Amino acid sequence: MFINRKKELDILDAYQKYIHSGKQIHLTLFGLRRMGKTELLLKFKEEYGHKGLIIPYLNIQKIVPDLNNFSKQFLIELLYESVPVAKRFDKPSTWDDLLVFATRVGEMEGTYLLKVSNILSRRTVDESAVLDLVFSFPEKIAEKHHLKIIYIIDEFQEILQIQKNILRIMRAITEKQKHVNYWVSGSVFTVFEELFGYKNPFFGQFKKITLSGFDRGSSHELIDWLLPLRLDAVQKNILHDFSGGQPYYLTAICERIIQEYAIQKDMNRNIVKYCILQELFGETGKINEHFEYLMDVSLAKFTNKDLYKKMLLYLSQQPDTLSGISQHMNMPSGEMSSYMKHS
Repeated sequence: MFINRKKELDILDAYQKYIHSGKQIHLTLFGLRRMGKTELLLKFKEEYGHKGLIIPYLNIQKIVPDLNNFSKQFLIELLYESVPVAKRFDKPSTWDDLLVFATRVGEMEGTYLLKVSNILSRRTVDESAVLDLVFSFPEKIAEKHHLKIIYIIDEFQEILQIQKNILRIMRAITEKQKHVNYWVSGSVFTVFEELFGYKNPFFGQFKKITLSGFDRGSSHELIDWLLPLRLDAVQKNILHDFSGGQPYYLTAICERIIQEYAIQKDMNRNIVKYCILQELFGETGKINEHFEYLMDVSLAKFTNKDLYKKMLLYLSQQPDTLSGISQHMNMPSGEMSSYMKHS
Protein backbone atom coordinates (compact mmCIF):
# COMPACT_ATOMS: atom_id res chain seq x y z
CA MET A 1 0.00 0.00 0.00
CA PHE A 2 1.23 3.51 -0.81
CA ILE A 3 0.95 5.73 2.27
CA ASN A 4 1.00 9.51 2.05
CA ARG A 5 4.30 10.92 0.79
CA LYS A 6 2.76 14.24 -0.23
CA LYS A 7 5.87 16.32 0.35
CA GLU A 8 8.06 14.05 -1.75
CA LEU A 9 5.42 13.67 -4.49
CA ASP A 10 5.06 17.47 -4.62
CA ILE A 11 8.82 17.76 -5.18
CA LEU A 12 8.75 15.13 -7.92
CA ASP A 13 5.77 16.90 -9.49
CA ALA A 14 7.70 20.17 -9.54
CA TYR A 15 10.69 18.46 -11.14
CA GLN A 16 8.61 16.83 -13.88
CA LYS A 17 7.16 20.26 -14.69
CA TYR A 18 10.69 21.63 -15.07
CA ILE A 19 11.48 18.72 -17.37
CA HIS A 20 8.41 19.46 -19.50
CA SER A 21 9.58 23.06 -19.78
CA GLY A 22 12.82 21.91 -21.38
CA LYS A 23 15.17 21.60 -18.43
CA GLN A 24 17.10 18.43 -17.59
CA ILE A 25 16.89 17.17 -14.01
CA HIS A 26 18.79 14.14 -12.77
CA LEU A 27 17.77 13.03 -9.29
CA THR A 28 19.06 10.76 -6.53
CA LEU A 29 16.66 9.35 -3.96
CA PHE A 30 18.32 7.84 -0.91
CA GLY A 31 16.59 5.91 1.85
CA LEU A 32 17.47 3.00 4.07
CA ARG A 33 16.16 -0.39 2.99
CA ARG A 34 12.40 -0.89 3.37
CA MET A 35 11.83 2.85 3.71
CA GLY A 36 9.43 3.04 0.75
CA LYS A 37 11.66 4.30 -2.06
CA THR A 38 10.35 1.84 -4.62
CA GLU A 39 6.73 2.53 -3.69
CA LEU A 40 7.31 6.27 -4.10
CA LEU A 41 8.99 5.90 -7.48
CA LEU A 42 6.35 3.49 -8.77
CA LYS A 43 3.61 5.82 -7.53
CA PHE A 44 5.20 8.64 -9.53
CA LYS A 45 5.41 6.37 -12.57
CA GLU A 46 1.74 5.43 -12.16
CA GLU A 47 0.69 9.08 -11.82
CA TYR A 48 2.74 10.58 -14.65
CA GLY A 49 3.59 7.73 -17.02
CA HIS A 50 0.84 8.72 -19.45
CA LYS A 51 1.13 12.50 -19.18
CA GLY A 52 3.64 13.28 -21.89
CA LEU A 53 6.41 11.27 -20.26
CA ILE A 54 8.03 7.91 -20.95
CA ILE A 55 9.04 6.42 -17.57
CA PRO A 56 10.91 3.11 -17.71
CA TYR A 57 11.70 1.48 -14.37
CA LEU A 58 14.62 -0.89 -13.74
CA ASN A 59 15.69 -2.44 -10.42
CA ILE A 60 19.30 -3.52 -10.89
CA GLN A 61 19.16 -5.68 -7.78
CA LYS A 62 16.57 -7.92 -9.46
CA ILE A 63 18.76 -8.84 -12.43
CA VAL A 64 22.06 -10.68 -12.78
CA PRO A 65 24.44 -7.70 -12.72
CA ASP A 66 26.49 -8.30 -15.84
CA LEU A 67 26.73 -6.40 -19.11
CA ASN A 68 24.48 -8.72 -21.10
CA ASN A 69 21.63 -8.78 -18.60
CA PHE A 70 21.82 -5.08 -17.84
CA SER A 71 21.77 -4.14 -21.53
CA LYS A 72 18.88 -6.46 -22.28
CA GLN A 73 16.72 -5.37 -19.35
CA PHE A 74 17.53 -1.67 -19.77
CA LEU A 75 16.41 -1.83 -23.41
CA ILE A 76 13.35 -3.98 -22.67
CA GLU A 77 12.01 -1.51 -20.11
CA LEU A 78 12.73 1.48 -22.35
CA LEU A 79 11.18 0.01 -25.47
CA TYR A 80 8.16 -1.44 -23.69
CA GLU A 81 7.31 1.88 -22.02
CA SER A 82 7.68 3.74 -25.32
CA VAL A 83 4.74 1.81 -26.79
CA PRO A 84 1.27 3.21 -25.95
CA VAL A 85 -0.64 0.93 -23.56
CA ALA A 86 -3.39 0.22 -26.08
CA LYS A 87 -0.84 -1.04 -28.63
CA ARG A 88 1.41 -3.11 -26.36
CA PHE A 89 1.96 -6.80 -26.90
CA ASP A 90 3.64 -9.30 -24.58
CA LYS A 91 6.66 -7.92 -22.76
CA PRO A 92 9.84 -9.61 -24.02
CA SER A 93 12.15 -11.50 -21.68
CA THR A 94 14.96 -12.83 -23.91
CA TRP A 95 17.14 -11.22 -26.57
CA ASP A 96 15.27 -13.09 -29.31
CA ASP A 97 11.94 -11.87 -27.95
CA LEU A 98 13.33 -8.35 -27.66
CA LEU A 99 14.54 -8.28 -31.25
CA VAL A 100 11.14 -9.44 -32.51
CA PHE A 101 9.43 -6.86 -30.28
CA ALA A 102 11.71 -4.08 -31.53
CA THR A 103 11.09 -4.99 -35.17
CA ARG A 104 7.34 -4.82 -34.59
CA VAL A 105 7.69 -1.41 -32.93
CA GLY A 106 9.64 0.16 -35.78
CA GLU A 107 12.50 -0.11 -38.28
CA MET A 108 14.77 2.20 -36.30
CA GLU A 109 14.25 0.19 -33.10
CA GLY A 110 14.81 -3.15 -34.79
CA THR A 111 18.00 -2.03 -36.52
CA TYR A 112 19.40 -0.42 -33.39
CA LEU A 113 18.82 -3.37 -31.09
CA LEU A 114 20.18 -5.81 -33.66
CA LYS A 115 23.42 -3.82 -33.61
CA VAL A 116 23.63 -4.13 -29.80
CA SER A 117 22.86 -7.85 -29.91
CA ASN A 118 25.49 -8.47 -32.61
CA ILE A 119 28.24 -6.83 -30.55
CA LEU A 120 27.28 -8.82 -27.46
CA SER A 121 27.35 -12.09 -29.42
CA ARG A 122 30.95 -11.67 -30.55
CA ARG A 123 33.70 -13.76 -28.99
CA THR A 124 35.41 -10.60 -27.75
CA VAL A 125 32.82 -8.05 -26.66
CA ASP A 126 33.58 -4.34 -26.98
CA GLU A 127 31.94 -3.38 -23.68
CA SER A 128 32.34 0.36 -24.20
CA ALA A 129 30.62 0.14 -27.59
CA VAL A 130 27.70 -1.75 -26.06
CA LEU A 131 27.21 0.77 -23.25
CA ASP A 132 27.56 3.66 -25.67
CA LEU A 133 24.69 2.25 -27.75
CA VAL A 134 22.58 1.38 -24.70
CA PHE A 135 22.80 4.83 -23.12
CA SER A 136 22.35 6.58 -26.49
CA PHE A 137 19.10 4.79 -27.31
CA PRO A 138 16.79 6.68 -24.87
CA GLU A 139 17.51 9.99 -26.63
CA LYS A 140 16.59 8.44 -29.99
CA ILE A 141 13.31 7.15 -28.53
CA ALA A 142 12.55 10.55 -27.00
CA GLU A 143 13.21 12.33 -30.30
CA LYS A 144 11.06 9.88 -32.25
CA HIS A 145 8.06 10.31 -29.96
CA HIS A 146 8.67 14.00 -29.14
CA LEU A 147 8.44 13.13 -25.44
CA LYS A 148 10.65 13.50 -22.40
CA ILE A 149 12.04 10.42 -20.67
CA ILE A 150 12.56 9.92 -16.95
CA TYR A 151 14.45 6.66 -16.60
CA ILE A 152 14.11 5.33 -13.03
CA ILE A 153 16.92 3.03 -11.87
CA ASP A 154 16.36 1.46 -8.45
CA GLU A 155 19.28 0.25 -6.26
CA PHE A 156 21.62 2.20 -8.51
CA GLN A 157 24.70 1.37 -6.42
CA GLU A 158 24.63 -2.12 -7.99
CA ILE A 159 25.60 -0.57 -11.35
CA LEU A 160 29.25 -0.72 -10.30
CA GLN A 161 29.19 -4.51 -10.69
CA ILE A 162 28.32 -4.33 -14.39
CA GLN A 163 31.40 -2.71 -15.89
CA LYS A 164 34.29 -0.82 -14.31
CA ASN A 165 33.95 2.28 -16.50
CA ILE A 166 30.16 2.36 -16.67
CA LEU A 167 29.76 5.66 -14.80
CA ARG A 168 32.27 7.44 -17.01
CA ILE A 169 30.62 6.10 -20.18
CA MET A 170 27.13 6.92 -18.91
CA ARG A 171 28.16 10.48 -18.02
CA ALA A 172 29.83 11.06 -21.39
CA ILE A 173 26.63 10.05 -23.20
CA THR A 174 23.99 11.58 -20.94
CA GLU A 175 25.59 15.03 -20.66
CA LYS A 176 24.92 15.53 -24.39
CA GLN A 177 21.27 14.49 -24.18
CA LYS A 178 18.43 17.01 -24.00
CA HIS A 179 15.37 14.84 -23.45
CA VAL A 180 16.50 12.07 -21.07
CA ASN A 181 16.60 12.32 -17.28
CA TYR A 182 17.81 9.71 -14.80
CA TRP A 183 16.15 9.36 -11.40
CA VAL A 184 18.07 6.83 -9.35
CA SER A 185 17.67 5.42 -5.86
CA GLY A 186 19.96 3.66 -3.44
CA SER A 187 19.95 2.14 0.02
CA VAL A 188 23.60 1.41 0.85
CA PHE A 189 24.62 4.83 2.13
CA THR A 190 28.42 4.71 1.85
CA VAL A 191 28.43 3.20 -1.65
CA PHE A 192 25.59 5.38 -2.90
CA GLU A 193 27.20 8.58 -1.59
CA GLU A 194 30.53 7.65 -3.14
CA LEU A 195 28.90 7.23 -6.57
CA PHE A 196 28.14 10.96 -6.59
CA GLY A 197 31.22 12.12 -4.71
CA TYR A 198 33.85 14.49 -6.08
CA LYS A 199 36.03 11.63 -7.37
CA ASN A 200 33.30 10.23 -9.64
CA PRO A 201 31.91 11.44 -13.00
CA PHE A 202 28.44 12.40 -11.73
CA PHE A 203 29.67 14.78 -9.01
CA GLY A 204 27.38 17.81 -8.89
CA GLN A 205 25.09 16.51 -11.64
CA PHE A 206 22.20 15.15 -9.53
CA LYS A 207 19.71 16.78 -7.21
CA LYS A 208 19.20 14.86 -3.98
CA ILE A 209 16.20 13.74 -1.93
CA THR A 210 16.57 11.74 1.28
CA LEU A 211 13.56 9.64 2.24
CA SER A 212 12.94 9.49 5.98
CA GLY A 213 10.34 7.65 8.04
CA PHE A 214 6.65 8.50 8.09
CA ASP A 215 5.37 11.36 10.19
CA ARG A 216 3.04 10.51 13.04
CA GLY A 217 -0.13 10.92 11.03
CA SER A 218 1.09 8.69 8.19
CA SER A 219 2.22 6.04 10.70
CA HIS A 220 -1.27 6.04 12.20
CA GLU A 221 -2.78 5.72 8.72
CA LEU A 222 -0.61 2.70 7.93
CA ILE A 223 -1.40 1.05 11.27
CA ASP A 224 -5.14 1.51 10.74
CA TRP A 225 -4.87 0.00 7.25
CA LEU A 226 -2.84 -3.00 8.42
CA LEU A 227 -4.85 -4.02 11.47
CA PRO A 228 -8.34 -5.57 11.61
CA LEU A 229 -8.68 -4.03 15.10
CA ARG A 230 -8.35 -0.44 16.22
CA LEU A 231 -5.55 0.70 18.48
CA ASP A 232 -5.99 3.85 20.53
CA ALA A 233 -3.83 6.93 19.89
CA VAL A 234 -1.41 6.11 22.72
CA GLN A 235 -0.81 2.58 21.39
CA LYS A 236 -0.25 3.89 17.87
CA ASN A 237 2.16 6.51 19.21
CA ILE A 238 4.17 3.75 20.92
CA LEU A 239 4.57 2.04 17.55
CA HIS A 240 5.48 5.27 15.77
CA ASP A 241 8.00 6.36 18.42
CA PHE A 242 9.70 2.96 18.41
CA SER A 243 9.87 2.62 14.63
CA GLY A 244 10.63 6.23 13.78
CA GLY A 245 7.96 5.83 11.12
CA GLN A 246 9.90 3.10 9.33
CA PRO A 247 7.14 1.39 7.28
CA TYR A 248 8.71 -2.07 7.28
CA TYR A 249 9.07 -2.08 11.08
CA LEU A 250 5.49 -0.90 11.51
CA THR A 251 4.26 -3.63 9.17
CA ALA A 252 6.21 -6.35 11.00
CA ILE A 253 4.91 -5.30 14.42
CA CYS A 254 1.32 -5.03 13.18
CA GLU A 255 1.54 -8.57 11.83
CA ARG A 256 2.72 -9.69 15.27
CA ILE A 257 -0.15 -7.77 16.92
CA ILE A 258 -2.65 -9.65 14.73
CA GLN A 259 -1.20 -12.95 15.95
CA GLU A 260 -1.26 -11.93 19.60
CA TYR A 261 -4.78 -10.55 19.36
CA ALA A 262 -5.99 -13.87 17.90
CA ILE A 263 -4.51 -15.67 20.93
CA GLN A 264 -5.30 -13.24 23.75
CA LYS A 265 -8.56 -11.75 22.42
CA ASP A 266 -7.42 -8.45 23.87
CA MET A 267 -5.04 -5.58 23.14
CA ASN A 268 -3.39 -3.07 25.48
CA ARG A 269 -0.17 -1.10 25.77
CA ASN A 270 1.75 -3.95 27.40
CA ILE A 271 0.81 -6.36 24.62
CA VAL A 272 1.86 -3.74 22.04
CA LYS A 273 5.25 -3.42 23.76
CA TYR A 274 5.54 -7.23 23.96
CA CYS A 275 4.96 -7.44 20.20
CA ILE A 276 7.72 -4.90 19.62
CA LEU A 277 10.15 -6.92 21.73
CA GLN A 278 9.23 -10.14 19.94
CA GLU A 279 9.92 -8.57 16.55
CA LEU A 280 13.12 -7.01 17.78
CA PHE A 281 14.68 -9.93 19.65
CA GLY A 282 12.67 -13.06 18.82
CA GLU A 283 14.17 -15.68 16.53
CA THR A 284 11.18 -15.33 14.20
CA GLY A 285 11.07 -11.53 14.43
CA LYS A 286 11.13 -9.87 11.02
CA ILE A 287 12.94 -6.83 12.41
CA ASN A 288 15.57 -9.11 13.91
CA GLU A 289 15.95 -10.85 10.54
CA HIS A 290 16.16 -7.45 8.83
CA PHE A 291 19.01 -6.38 11.12
CA GLU A 292 20.84 -9.62 10.29
CA TYR A 293 20.32 -8.93 6.59
CA LEU A 294 21.61 -5.36 6.88
CA MET A 295 24.68 -6.55 8.72
CA ASP A 296 25.40 -9.21 6.09
CA VAL A 297 25.01 -6.66 3.27
CA SER A 298 27.26 -4.17 5.06
CA LEU A 299 29.96 -6.77 5.65
CA ALA A 300 29.75 -8.40 2.24
CA LYS A 301 32.81 -6.54 0.93
CA PHE A 302 35.04 -7.91 3.71
CA THR A 303 36.92 -11.15 3.17
CA ASN A 304 36.70 -12.07 6.87
CA LYS A 305 33.01 -11.30 7.32
CA ASP A 306 32.46 -13.61 10.30
CA LEU A 307 35.23 -11.96 12.30
CA TYR A 308 33.80 -8.47 11.77
CA LYS A 309 30.32 -9.72 12.58
CA LYS A 310 31.51 -11.25 15.86
CA MET A 311 33.33 -8.02 16.73
CA LEU A 312 30.31 -5.83 16.01
CA LEU A 313 27.97 -8.07 17.99
CA TYR A 314 30.34 -7.87 20.97
CA LEU A 315 30.59 -4.07 20.76
CA SER A 316 26.81 -3.70 20.48
CA GLN A 317 26.44 -5.47 23.83
CA GLN A 318 29.49 -4.11 25.62
CA PRO A 319 31.47 -1.06 24.39
CA ASP A 320 35.11 -1.74 25.23
CA THR A 321 38.73 -0.70 24.71
CA LEU A 322 41.05 -2.18 22.11
CA SER A 323 42.63 -4.49 24.68
CA GLY A 324 39.20 -5.71 25.82
CA ILE A 325 38.10 -6.37 22.25
CA SER A 326 41.35 -8.18 21.50
CA GLN A 327 40.93 -10.36 24.56
CA HIS A 328 37.34 -11.22 23.61
CA MET A 329 38.37 -12.02 20.03
CA ASN A 330 41.46 -13.92 21.22
CA MET A 331 43.72 -11.86 18.92
CA PRO A 332 46.84 -9.71 19.47
CA SER A 333 46.09 -6.00 19.92
CA GLY A 334 48.17 -5.04 16.87
CA GLU A 335 46.30 -7.42 14.58
CA MET A 336 42.96 -6.34 16.02
CA SER A 337 43.86 -2.68 15.48
CA SER A 338 44.71 -3.42 11.85
CA TYR A 339 41.32 -5.06 11.27
CA MET A 340 39.50 -2.11 12.83
CA LYS A 341 41.39 0.47 10.75
CA HIS A 342 40.36 -1.29 7.56
CA SER A 343 36.70 -1.67 8.51
